[in-house]
Amino acid sequence: MNKRAVFNHYAHMLDTLLENSLFFEYYFQDCFSYEYGDIENPCDDLDWSVHFGATRVCLVDSAYDYVVKINLCDQKCCEDEVAIYSAAEGNGLEQYFIKPTYLGTYINTIRFYSMENIETALDYDIRYSDFDNSFMEHEEEFGEIHEITIILPLYAYARAIPHNYNIIYNELQYSEQSSYEEIARKHASPMTEKNLAVGIDFVKEYGEDEYARLSDFLYEYGVNDLHCGNFADFDGHFVIQDYAGYHQPYSY
Repeated sequence: MNKRAVFNHYAHMLDTLLENSLFFEYYFQDCFSYEYGDIENPCDDLDWSVHFGATRVCLVDSAYDYVVKINLCDQKCCEDEVAIYSAAEGNGLEQYFIKPTYLGTYINTIRFYSMENIETALDYDIRYSDFDNSFMEHEEEFGEIHEITIILPLYAYARAIPHNYNIIYNELQYSEQSSYEEIARKHASPMTEKNLAVGIDFVKEYGEDEYARLSDFLYEYGVNDLHCGNFADFDGHFVIQDYAGYHQPYSY
């Protein structure tokens, strides 16, 4: 990976989004979990998309070999994955994970209204689809324009092909693979907590010992919440592309 080239590519994307979208001038002040769906083609002439998760936002250029992930406020999932990947290398399991690479920190200074004032004026009803209209309607309530510095640490991941695990395991589909199913059921695994088909296919491809070894590693490093979208194919083999897990904050 040419880290400088990948950083510059996605820095250009961020520059463009900030220059052409009121919503992103608001959003990137302090990234949060946006619950109204992903944003496809925010710039009409470019095949870009922005994907929102519970802990990160992901920038995708479908014509590029890498995607970039950004932690949401108060999260450190990308850093966690750097540590998990390093541990996987030490255990000879790195081939089952997409490697995270810290690219650097994107910094840009804009002149805009503060996020807090916008949210208060819009009563926290923030939606990309009608943000421009709401902005124009309530702009006089936003107070003064400030100089705001956007600071976003960027982490690159090779773009993998999502695995087709959308069809949940059913007994008939796997009736001819009972021996693999028996093994997948015998060893508890975070990979099968949401879809037994993942474990069956892994055992069929890589064997029982490797299945048990990877499963034990995932438990040891707290990798959970492995839903269908976390698995992918990369260079013709199975990988986990999102493995920081999801952990509720401690309550005091």
